[in-house]
This record gives sequence, structure tokens and C-alpha cells, in this order.
Amino acid sequence: MAQLLNTHQRGSHVYSCGSSKFVQLVRDNASHWHDNNVHFENFSPAEHACNSAFTAIVSQAGTEVEFSVSAKQSLLDAIRAQGLRLDSACEIGTCGRCKVTYSGDVDHRDSVLSARERQTYMTPCVSRAKSGVLKLELA
Repeated sequence: MAQLLNTHQRGSHVYSCGSSKFVQLVRDNASHWHDNNVHFENFSPAEHACNSAFTAIVSQAGTEVEFSVSAKQSLLDAIRAQGLRLDSACEIGTCGRCKVTYSGDVDHRDSVLSARERQTYMTPCVSRAKSGVLKLELA
């Protein structure tokens, strides 16, 4: 894969779909390509064995809410349990509809955001805090 994606001609695109492991392999080996030229689609959400509880602080319309997210709960479900609204569609990290801006240490588990987008955005349907407190800004 590395040899195949090492060089490319201007205007070339790479499209990848399949299992989460295959898509991640392509993503890793195309990390030097421009984000607009690399396209991904997973057939299923990525599997993660270990989740830890963490604290989230969510700001929406000038109000800030702090709450715990359990190891068995998605951040999106925890946000909704607080009575906050956040639009979503797939809820498996493949569409990006629920993406929000964040600050903190994020374990990105989606298959839709580019490396550049992940510096600013996260998908709370599948992604979680690696450690500490995660701060989100909802529109």
C-alpha cells in the first residue's frame, strides 16, 4: 500500500471503501496527499475494545453544561441526555453530520473527517476523550 500511494500525479484521487482496518491502512499511507483528493467510506464502524468514562463541558447558545460520560455511553447520547440538541444521521462515524468543534485530547474514531478537520472537529457519535476533560461548542 505504501508503495502504491507513495507518489501520485497532480489531480489524482484515491477512493477507499471496505472494513475499518483496510480504510485505516489507506488513510495512513495517503496521509501526505491533499485532503480533497482522498476519499473514504467504511462498511461498518470501527471497533474499540476499551472505553473510559470522562467529563464533557458543552457550550450552546451561551450556556455551559458539565457532565460525565460513562464508558458504556456515546458522547452524543450523553449530550442528548442533558437536553441539548445535536443533529446526527448515521451515528457510526461515517457521515459527519454531528461534527462539532472541540478542545481537549480526542480519540477520533470516525471514518469521515480528514486529518486537517480532526484538528478542529470531532464526531461525538463515536469519538471520545482520550483523557481529561473534553470541551465542545454546539451551534
